[in-house]
Amino acid sequence: MREISQWAAEGLCRQNQLEFDKKPRSAKRLCSQCPVANECFMYGMIYNEWGIWGGTTRRERMAMIKASPQLQQNMIREAVGLGIYEARYTIAQDYRIEKKETENFLQSA
Repeated sequence: MREISQWAAEGLCRQNQLEFDKKPRSAKRLCSQCPVANECFMYGMIYNEWGIWGGTTRRERMAMIKASPQLQQNMIREAVGLGIYEARYTIAQDYRIEKKETENFLQSA
């Protein structure tokens, strides 16, 4: 995943200047056609952002990460690849994933 400064300007939301807080359905519709929606989604997941990122709300992303061990592993791999300090602990805390699970994954990767 590229740094946000490398892809954010390509986002349709930046080009259209929508007020997402007031029009979440419009934002999600725009995200579905966005060329950087996947990177945006992962950014929202890794940094546990509020608002709509990659076509999902924070609540939706929280539910997805709790339900999918594979998504947890992908998110941790991306976070560590970006060099986020103590990413595995931050992610574990934000999403209430057991720290031991993240450590086991990182040791096996």
